[in-house]
Amino acid sequence: MVAAVPSLSQAKYKIFDSPFAHQLLNPLIDNYCSFCLRFPEEGKLLTCAGCHFSKYCNVECQKKGWAAHKLECRRLKKVFPNLPMTEVLFLSKIIDRVLFLSEKSDEFGWEKERTFEEDIEKDGPKMKHFEKILVKMTTFRAEEMVSREVFFEIFCKTSINSHSIHSNAGIEIGMALDLGISKYNHSCRPSCAMVFDGVRVFFRPLIPDVQVDDLDKSFISYIDVGRSRYRRRIDLKAKWYFDCECERCSDPDDNRLTALKCPKEGCEGMILTAEDEEPMDIACPECSAVLDESKVKEGQELMKRLPPSFDPKCPAETVQEFLDQATAVLHPSNVYLCFPKADRHVAYSLLNVVKSLIKTGKRKEAVIYSYEAMTILEVCLGLEHPYYLQSLALWTYLQNDSKKSDEELINLTRYGDNKPINISKLLEVTTPQLQQLAISKISMRLLLWSFLHFIAFASALIPREKLSSNSINPSSLNLSPDGKILGYVALDKRRVKNVFMWNLPDGRERQVTFENRDVIAFYWTGIKDFILFISDNDGDENTMMFKQNVSEKALPSNRTIVYQKKGVMANILANDVDKSYVLLAINDANPAYQNVYKFDLLTNKHTLVLKNKRFSMIFTDNAMRIRLLCEEQKDGSKVFYRVSPTNGTLNSDKDQFKKYVRVSAEDSSITKLVGFDESNKNLYWIWGEKSNLGKLITAPLEDFSKRRVLYSPTRAELDFIFTSPQHYTILAISEYYHRPEFVFVNDTISKDLGYLKNLRPNGSLQIISLTKDMETWLITYLSSENPNEVFLYNRSKKTAEFLLNLNPDLKGYSLSNQIGFDFKARDGLTIQAYLSLPPQIPLKSSSQVSKNDSELAKKGMIPMKTQKMVLLVHGGPQARDDYGFDKMNAFLTSRGYAVLQVNYRGSTGFGKTLTNAGNGEWSRKMHNDLIDAVEFVIAKGISNRSDVAIMGISYGGYATLVGLTFTPDFFACGVDIVGPVNLVTLMEELPPYWNDIQNIYKKPVMIMQGANDPRVKQNESEQFVSALKNHSIPFTYVLYPDEGHGFRRNPNSMAMFGLVEKFLHKCLGGDYQPFTSGQYNESAIVSSCLLQYVYAYIVQIEEEHYAMNIEQKGNKH
Repeated sequence: MVAAVPSLSQAKYKIFDSPFAHQLLNPLIDNYCSFCLRFPEEGKLLTCAGCHFSKYCNVECQKKGWAAHKLECRRLKKVFPNLPMTEVLFLSKIIDRVLFLSEKSDEFGWEKERTFEEDIEKDGPKMKHFEKILVKMTTFRAEEMVSREVFFEIFCKTSINSHSIHSNAGIEIGMALDLGISKYNHSCRPSCAMVFDGVRVFFRPLIPDVQVDDLDKSFISYIDVGRSRYRRRIDLKAKWYFDCECERCSDPDDNRLTALKCPKEGCEGMILTAEDEEPMDIACPECSAVLDESKVKEGQELMKRLPPSFDPKCPAETVQEFLDQATAVLHPSNVYLCFPKADRHVAYSLLNVVKSLIKTGKRKEAVIYSYEAMTILEVCLGLEHPYYLQSLALWTYLQNDSKKSDEELINLTRYGDNKPINISKLLEVTTPQLQQLAISKISMRLLLWSFLHFIAFASALIPREKLSSNSINPSSLNLSPDGKILGYVALDKRRVKNVFMWNLPDGRERQVTFENRDVIAFYWTGIKDFILFISDNDGDENTMMFKQNVSEKALPSNRTIVYQKKGVMANILANDVDKSYVLLAINDANPAYQNVYKFDLLTNKHTLVLKNKRFSMIFTDNAMRIRLLCEEQKDGSKVFYRVSPTNGTLNSDKDQFKKYVRVSAEDSSITKLVGFDESNKNLYWIWGEKSNLGKLITAPLEDFSKRRVLYSPTRAELDFIFTSPQHYTILAISEYYHRPEFVFVNDTISKDLGYLKNLRPNGSLQIISLTKDMETWLITYLSSENPNEVFLYNRSKKTAEFLLNLNPDLKGYSLSNQIGFDFKARDGLTIQAYLSLPPQIPLKSSSQVSKNDSELAKKGMIPMKTQKMVLLVHGGPQARDDYGFDKMNAFLTSRGYAVLQVNYRGSTGFGKTLTNAGNGEWSRKMHNDLIDAVEFVIAKGISNRSDVAIMGISYGGYATLVGLTFTPDFFACGVDIVGPVNLVTLMEELPPYWNDIQNIYKKPVMIMQGANDPRVKQNESEQFVSALKNHSIPFTYVLYPDEGHGFRRNPNSMAMFGLVEKFLHKCLGGDYQPFTSGQYNESAIVSSCLLQYVYAYIVQIEEEHYAMNIEQKGNKH
């Protein structure tokens, strides 16, 4: 139990301490302070000398409350001794605030509050109540009364948005309207709870990793979540006028709360139904016995008659009569039977029993009652509430025959006063030793707690279908040139990726392409209502291009083939939405080099611009003219050539290009051309010469020697160079170490970026798309815990409007926090890495670890107990693991695995020293970095060596096979997804001294391959599998006939997730969503040996030859 309690340092609280208005209930005016609504420390209150009504705990509260009480005081004096209703006083304060704001400014957002006036006007009882309050308010305010229309709006907004104030004992003591709290939406599966301390409200997460200021993930419950869906909806409809369709209300499992008994004696199966469902015969899922329609109807009617919650004033005989009737029909877990166990008033009654037993010297008899009270308070109030902690201490003392005096124990039974929330002090009530002792004595928690926790909160396991459903890749989002339409690529109803258009002014969305193959990307053009888009043949990366009319009147078939030829790749080289043509790069003559064509969007005519047989890279200026060409040399260096503008066709065989600059092989990994300035006479470069991280420079096209440095990074390579789409000036620069951070901002957009960074201060701002006039921006934020939000920023108004969530189906699920850290490799090189722990697991605080590990603990990296872990190796290898939401990461962590991602030597982003250190080290030092990372986290108590799997895509798949071959004692199993393999003759030429090792090391391995992979050929993997088979070495091999280098089709990607989690579940024992082959109509062909384990072998003698082939071909795995 103690392990489940988040430490104070981990909690993410939000405090609301300045409500728009609040009012103490009239009957309690003699008990609580009218300003802070706290119980007076000395039990005495100061009475206002003016109205003789309001009372305060001290002079300070009286002074603070005077601003709100001043006008009220004068009115109360006039009506004394007749006291208006609490609601009248409350609404009168709100009227005063609204009138004040109308004269000043609406800084609190009153005008934006919801009213539901139309719904309230149709609500007869509510309108009758309004008329009653209107009369009383007119009497109280007299000539200061506002018009009926204004008061009705205030009445409606207050009715909908106000909340009750409770003491810590759960007693209602007042009402408040807080315009911050009113912004939070309802969910019957809330992620946050409100804890009261007088007028102050603490928002605390019910799920530890929820940020309470994130309105898209933070939900509160407006009602009692322990009730059935039928009762909850009645409550919500009565006051808030909506039918709840939250995730829980849509979950069939919620009917467990209203389950009926199985008719078969002794069977514990649940007959799932609800009070308002159509009665019918229902079979028990356990024994198949059928409960007939009449009995189902009897149970439903009985539930409607039973009281929905425990009333302490209800006579015990009446309660027992109800329960006797219900026990015969309702399942023991039915909420109408178990509600007394979930009601805090029962706990308070039990504490009174404990108090009496202590007074009479019967401490032993008091133990069971204190235990029952503690478990109920745990359910009702939470693990950090003062009364739960108090009851935990009481039970611990009684259970262990503590020498505490009767008075000390009786003090722990008190619950009626309004204690302040000071968790750090209250945690001292139960020392860690006592808490641990308490744990050891609890053999099990109440079944009710487990049951309600299961119902009320989302499972941590994210279904595969949610990860592969309606998500939108942010890179596909693209604003139209006028900023009025948002285009994107998403799954259609057939689960095929197509282009969609969202008309932003009126919110209409429509599908505009209807391809049978997944669309990879699309592009706006300079011709109104026409886009270009590309797709390929089952992942072979030979992209085809089409032109599509996307006007509303156009037929879906109204598309033109721009380029489509088997085995040829066509891509856009340059595009300007102000021009009626685009430049295409097509490798139609030589697979290694691309010719350039001008494609006229009006006539559909192709014109050859560059005939190319030698240049690997082609660069155009802002006028879409070819101005720079790059040729790769045999020694790994690159030579750039200047091109003079011409109207004729360029030919790479002719000597018409002037050498501009040479980039050495050492510097080539970080040297990049950024673009041209407005004059097209100067270029922006990230220049690697004499710089580890690469400097931002500008250089004339005529003379590179006249270059000058604009910015030198300090920690990591430059990530994002934000240039003006109008004037091509540099507006902002970001560096990317653990996460992207802006390090330079031009004055012209400093206010814009300042506003946007403050909008989501915990995320890393990303500009996805913007209009050429820079008036409309599409932005998002990198975040591992709170990803997916997209905003539309209006630069003139300096306001950002929430637009959409890229992964709407993940709403309500907890995501892991991706934490960046550094460690030293065995040769002293600093390596950057990320660790993601499963969400909601208890973590150690800095005081619970050694001094050397305190910083890691502060970051939230060290769990209370070691975790099963997956070493997830990125591909490339000249690439990097990034910060932010990743589906594979979310998939693994939600199944209970920690995920370790390492930017080993050879990775990019951290300087050429690290990148070049990977040259020729594929299965040597690059692999050592991975092992050193595993050793590091094991040493920190994050995982155990026996609980680590290795997994990766592309180069990461290769690293998986290397890990299982050369360091099998580090890994329990491995998953290779489209990893390169080059086996040749190792099995035949295996050295004699390997024979014993072959018998010792046998670890599970899964190999996945796309048949159309242009980089890792199918025959490479099948050669490897064949050798395994010939040597009786077991394996699991999965072939996707319609995929390439990665699995793009939705059914295949879901099946990939299913196969992986099933494999890891068998190997490491993590959480598992059942999967069977063919479940998603995927194309996967699965073959395996009968045994469960395999020893994977890699050919070392082929390493240099293989690396050389990769370098020559320019391929990246």
